[in-house]
Amino acid sequence: MDAYTTYQEPPPPAGHNSEAIDLALLLDADAISAGLRATYADRIARRAELVAGVDRFLALAASGIDGDTMQGRAGDFVRQIMDEAKALELARTTYKKPVLDATRTIDGFFKRELTDPLAEAQKKVAEKMIAYADRKRREAQAAAAAEAQRKDE
Repeated sequence: MDAYTTYQEPPPPAGHNSEAIDLALLLDADAISAGLRATYADRIARRAELVAGVDRFLALAASGIDGDTMQGRAGDFVRQIMDEAKALELARTTYKKPVLDATRTIDGFFKRELTDPLAEAQKKVAEKMIAYADRKRREAQAAAAAEAQRKDE
């Protein structure tokens, strides 16, 4: 095999049976959506209650908050909404963590194992090409200067 022959991977060793995991099967968006809706049905119901409560509050306070009691209840209500939103954010980040970890692993593998070495290989060849082009340019400049000097003599 000469330097210009395309490299081919050797066949896997006997007994090799590992296969790539098909993430499309594991991460089916419709299945995930259905699973989330089932798992968080109570949170969906709570969100509906809170939104309906806001609608009722806005109807009662159409002309504004009319006193300290209403102001206090509005504050309590805002805290309930904020607490629910905080709990949902924690649930979202906890649920999503394995997916993020997996994507970081995939990205790291492709970068470290595949694309970075290729980029480095490309850079090495490009450096040689640039050096050759620079040498040719210098030689052409030197030949042109010598020709100009010869004509001046």
